[in-house]
Amino acid sequence: FRSTLAENNVSRYFFDLISAESIPMPLTQPHGHALLPDRAAVTRCFSRIPCLSGLHQETLDRLAEFSRLLPAGEADELCREGDSADSLLILLEGQVALSGAAANGSRAVVEVIRPVAPIQLATVLARLKYPSTATAVSACQVLSIQADRLHALMAEVPELATALVRAQAMEFDAME
Repeated sequence: FRSTLAENNVSRYFFDLISAESIPMPLTQPHGHALLPDRAAVTRCFSRIPCLSGLHQETLDRLAEFSRLLPAGEADELCREGDSADSLLILLEGQVALSGAAANGSRAVVEVIRPVAPIQLATVLARLKYPSTATAVSACQVLSIQADRLHALMAEVPELATALVRAQAMEFDAME
């Protein structure tokens, strides 16, 4: 994560207007450090993620092998516009703002993500570059799943692919 909120001139006022709704989840490492792989903790998180909660335990165990819990502080950048979508990020706690660059070089917040929700799921599924920058509005906890290994597991386990595509469809429906 990179602290770039000030560099990008994202309006501080906007962030102050957003209330911090969070789902408590204890961190096992000091703030700002990636948590050591703890498959049991990661697997427990899967039960909180609607699109993953109904999958077979074997699939969840395999998914946990390449997933990590990551804390992020306020103003930490989770992913940057134009970078390859190398991880599926799922917000478990806190709030994240998605912002994009305008033609004049300024940045505009286009969406606020609240828990429990994937961040830019369609981009990861389509193996594209992130279309916007995700910045933590408040202290957050994020589940990070390696995209390459996720795609490989989706090819082996059609139920996982179906669950993620269904989650994306529901996200599109919610936008209407």
